[in-house]
Amino acid sequence: MTKEELIVETGEGQLVTFSLSGEELAFPIGLVQEIVRPPVITKVPNTPSYMNGIANLRGSILPVINLRQRLGMDSKEMDDSTRVVVLDCGGTSTGIIVDSVSEVLHIDDKIIEVPPKVVAGIEGQYLRGVAKIGNGNRLVMILDADMLIPAAMGATGAKGTTAKAGRTGMVESKALEEEELMVTFRLAEEEFAIDIMQVQEIIRVTEITTVPKAPDFIKGVMSLRNRLLPIMDLRTRFGLEADETASAVGGSAAVDDDEIDARRIVVLDLDGVLTGIQVDSVSEVMRLPKSSIELPPAIINSEDASRLKGVGKLNKGERLLMLLDAARLLSDEERQEVAATAGSATRHELKAAQEIDDEAQLVCFHVAHEEYGIDIMRVQEIIRIEEITTVPKAPDFVEGIVNLRGNVLPVIDMRTRFNLEKGERTEQNRIVVLSIQGRTTGVIVDSVSEVLRMAKKDIEPPPSVLSGSSPDKRFIDGLGKLNKGKRIIILLNVDSILSGEEGLELMELAADTPAGDRPGEAERSAAAGGKEKARSGKGRATVVAQ
Repeated sequence: MTKEELIVETGEGQLVTFSLSGEELAFPIGLVQEIVRPPVITKVPNTPSYMNGIANLRGSILPVINLRQRLGMDSKEMDDSTRVVVLDCGGTSTGIIVDSVSEVLHIDDKIIEVPPKVVAGIEGQYLRGVAKIGNGNRLVMILDADMLIPAAMGATGAKGTTAKAGRTGMVESKALEEEELMVTFRLAEEEFAIDIMQVQEIIRVTEITTVPKAPDFIKGVMSLRNRLLPIMDLRTRFGLEADETASAVGGSAAVDDDEIDARRIVVLDLDGVLTGIQVDSVSEVMRLPKSSIELPPAIINSEDASRLKGVGKLNKGERLLMLLDAARLLSDEERQEVAATAGSATRHELKAAQEIDDEAQLVCFHVAHEEYGIDIMRVQEIIRIEEITTVPKAPDFVEGIVNLRGNVLPVIDMRTRFNLEKGERTEQNRIVVLSIQGRTTGVIVDSVSEVLRMAKKDIEPPPSVLSGSSPDKRFIDGLGKLNKGKRIIILLNVDSILSGEEGLELMELAADTPAGDRPGEAERSAAAGGKEKARSGKGRATVVAQ
């Protein structure tokens, strides 16, 4: 770049200067969109070490680079002086973390010189020039944004490659599919999600046996209905820190029992190979509007980061979900290795065994000290408990109503329904959204534990002592026995949760709720009249973290 070209880019000789490890650096002002305090940053797996992650900037996804690490300098904790300089590089916005911002400096093109190979430990390839001020007593190094952010150029080297094209495609297909049903889970303090149709089941973590010469991202194998299930460690796969609780179990280190108990194995179908992925906890099942999903910013869409198919934005971008692409978690060669690790127990073999076993798939949850199960096909989704609005003159068993994406959802407390003492609300409480007699209804449970498959031969009808006419007994559809009867799961008859008269009363309650009394009405007034997409009832449900 010539001096004349640099001056044009700087905006008639203006630089935004900042400090980094005691050195003074600058970007041409023509590239700087704004300067902000460090936002909440969400780490993205398998990105370069200098990529701190992504952040929400007024509803847009902003990739954030740690400039110290990019230039090979020592790391430094962020403090009150730390700032993020937002650059526009060929149409792609990128945040750059700097120690502090100094000033906007006007310079004369005569004091800009071509950079040498190394200046103050910074390689010349990252510099566009060096401004010598005050007879050379002050050196300001002008950075080359295109060299610092090579991925912003895109695969073909053309500037301006962003996620906008992908988002346009999503908007065009909006009429075809408004929402995606996702299972969300946590891993190393970050939140991920995966299409629920790729989830076969979710189980508790039991003994995992290591396998010699297995791929480094495979923790070992677990027994799943007398067959071996390979377990993938997503922390290793994504280059994240090792799970300290895993290594601490059985040792002298203090371990949080709740954290260990929250861990789950999510069983996926990876193109014909059933594989379990170990996660720190599973959060919820949620419907994610297609309009809130963006493709990963170009800067993180490298070969390693291609395992992400998008980023979901919730709460106006305050909550970001990394959306996994299950089809890309393993290469063809790796799939063969994983299948060999489990003795080639492929999906087709397990499916055949499942058909022979004649299984039921259940969503399991706790109410008081008992564990219950519901046919997974009756569960539409599982959500956290937000604000519940009480309704005057509602039946005793009705807790109130909640706003579910603009629709009124009547909610029943299962403790009240079972004539049990009411418990205090905790982080583990969930609302299980069910179809009861064809009506969408939410039921509050103490916690959701897992999704499991149970052989129908292990399900017995209720004992005769429970089959009387008592209202408290009519809910029971059967008893499931696991671990040779050591674990009993009470199978609920969903349609019996409400009598026909109660169902009609509940729907009338929701229909008669005045618009101004509906939860969240003020916030969604702009969207009044919108219709919820019809549910097909074909989605799966899953476990919520303990």
